[in-house]
Formats: sequence, C-alpha cells, structure tokens
Amino acid sequence: MGDPSNTQPDPSGNATLSEVDILWLTAGLGCDGDTIAMTGATQPSIEDIVTGALPWIPKVKLYNPFLAYENGEDFVRPFREAAKGTAHKPFILIVEGSIPDEKNKSEGYWASFGTDSLTGQPILTCDWIRSSRGEGLGDHCYRDVRDLRRDSCDGRESHWQHGIA
Repeated sequence: MGDPSNTQPDPSGNATLSEVDILWLTAGLGCDGDTIAMTGATQPSIEDIVTGALPWIPKVKLYNPFLAYENGEDFVRPFREAAKGTAHKPFILIVEGSIPDEKNKSEGYWASFGTDSLTGQPILTCDWIRSSRGEGLGDHCYRDVRDLRRDSCDGRESHWQHGIA
C-alpha cells in the first residue's frame, strides 16, 4: 500500500497522508464525463489539488489516461505496481464507467486496460480491480473495496459510477 512513513501531522496532531496517488481507470463502459467535468471544476480546481495549493490535503499525483503526459508502459507502470502491492505511495482507485460482466460470453471481452507483459493479451478491467493472485488494485487500495470487487466482477454487471475505492 505504500510507505507508512508517508504521513504528516494535521493541525490537531493526528497523522495524515503527505502524498497519495490517484489511479483513475476510464476503461469501463460508458462515457468519460467525470474526467471532463473534473477539468472544468473551479472550487477546488484540478490545478489546486495536484499542485498542493489546499492546506492539509496530501500532495496528489493523478494518473488519468486523458490527462497524462506519460503513455504506453510508462503510464501503466504505476497501475502495475499498485496491483502487485509494490506501490511507493498509498493510492485511491477511481473507476469511471460501468464495470462489465465479463463472464456472460464464451469468448472476447468488453473492456480492458493495458496488456499482459507475458502473454501480450489485453488485461480486462475486472482483472485490474480484483485478481485471484492477489494482484488486483482492489487488493491493495488505501480504502476497502471488497464490496466493489464482489459486486462488479463476479458475473453481474455493476453500475458503480463515480466510485472512489
């Protein structure tokens, strides 16, 4: 989940996170309206959040495919590290769009993000969220996402939009 020393005291003396990554999956079914709306927000603006302009919130590194400078494996790397539990910082997982039922057909897939480095095959969105090998983003998230994993990747389509895990 990241480095436990990644904390700082808030004004009341309680430990808070000093840095957090936001891993934003837009690889669900649906539009990218949340991403677009986020770019137009003004109170606070996305710039306020990622530059640390707001006091007592952690420094944020945003990984969103539409807003990223990185691409290809450079962009996917933080997601891979988080899914394996080797991320250097805690992270918040945001899933934009519905998560499809990938078990309702004998072949093909509905949604994917990145490719498996061993097989070269697409990695299904559901497999990013949960994994039988304990290598899903939901297995190492800063907050508990057991309900998300259960509801969205076990053969029922989920409409868990606007979800922060």
